[in-house]
Amino acid sequence: MRRFRFKPEPTGLRTELGDLERTVMKALWQHGVCTVSQVHHLVSRTHKVALTTIATTLERLCRKGLVERSGERRSYRYRAVLSREQLERRIVGEALAHLAQHFPEALAAYFHRAPEEVSPEVLQRWAEEIRRLEEGG
Repeated sequence: MRRFRFKPEPTGLRTELGDLERTVMKALWQHGVCTVSQVHHLVSRTHKVALTTIATTLERLCRKGLVERSGERRSYRYRAVLSREQLERRIVGEALAHLAQHFPEALAAYFHRAPEEVSPEVLQRWAEEIRRLEEGG
């Protein structure tokens, strides 16, 4: 009998952001504050998209609270509100809060038996992160 495996999405930020949104966020994370033209220049290296598509994507990211806009029309500048690490923590936190609310016993049982289901490398990274947090980092 095959084992059922829940896979919400393949990896990382794909759960919350579309491909173009992820690429735009990566450009902002790497280059800081940018105009639409600057983001378009950076993104067009890997994606064939119109300048207006980048402008729309940036506005959508602003509505999601992930990007902040400053300046005046035609010279807007955009910056990521959260670092990649902060966004990843928010996504994980919201997912765990949802699981804790709807499946509290199953979530507790998972963490109890995590050593059986998670690779030693992942367990090591968890332990390092817990140590870092305990030390005030």
